Amino acid sequence: MIMDYAVRGDLLTLIRQNGSMSDMEARQTFSGIAQGIKYLHDNDISHRDIKCENIFLMKDKTPVIGDFGFAKRVRLVNGKPCPSTSYCGSMAYASPQLLFNQPYDPKMNDIWSLGCVLFIMICATMPYDDMRLGLMRRKRVFEKVMFPVRVVDRLHPDCKDLIYKMLEAETDQRFIIEGVLAHHWLKEVT
Repeated sequence: MIMDYAVRGDLLTLIRQNGSMSDMEARQTFSGIAQGIKYLHDNDISHRDIKCENIFLMKDKTPVIGDFGFAKRVRLVNGKPCPSTSYCGSMAYASPQLLFNQPYDPKMNDIWSLGCVLFIMICATMPYDDMRLGLMRRKRVFEKVMFPVRVVDRLHPDCKDLIYKMLEAETDQRFIIEGVLAHHWLKEVT
């Protein structure tokens, strides 16, 4: 397999070097990532390991999703996705369903991971501490993610709303990819 060289490296390295992204830069980058996930989901593929380290940036800053080692074709049973039972991906980006070893819709797990990615882009920190599994499980189910004080004043309310809708513990309340792309925060992308 031959792939283009992502001259700007991965998203996590960029954030570690430069800190959090501006609102407009985050919108543009995240829009490209979400469009890539929509393409996968439209073709019944779930990535299952979306994280900043697996998003690469081309010279023109176009994001490219990589590392499809855990990707899975999502089968439909009676028009609904067949739940996945295998734990894969990174704990820091895992949905509550994965953390509690429950069968999960892999596409909805991708959406949760996208919410974590956007949080990191805006805050330059992880949304949840993954060092203590029990505490992390409780926080993901019972508490809304907390934004660092240093970003609250500059955080666009629509961006915050989008993050909350992707990091919704209940999958029937969580956005699907079409909801993410239709959200008003992304409508202002130039």
